[in-house]
Amino acid sequence: MKVKFKEEGRHSNADLLFYCYSELVSTTVPNKIYLKESWIASLSLAMTILKIHNVIAKECICTTVAILFY
Repeated sequence: MKVKFKEEGRHSNADLLFYCYSELVSTTVPNKIYLKESWIASLSLAMTILKIHNVIAKECICTTVAILFY
């Protein structure tokens, strides 16, 4: 999964995670967004992991979120 933004420059981990999360939800459930507690918990866990390890690479963030959601 490649992350694309309208604006160039640095983005926070939260921005990247939210983008990946939105992409996963919209890809998995076309035209509908379902917020499940497990997804919210996974997103929180991913953010905690990334904060601890200070991961900035976009590919790593997407991979982490994808693994947690699948």
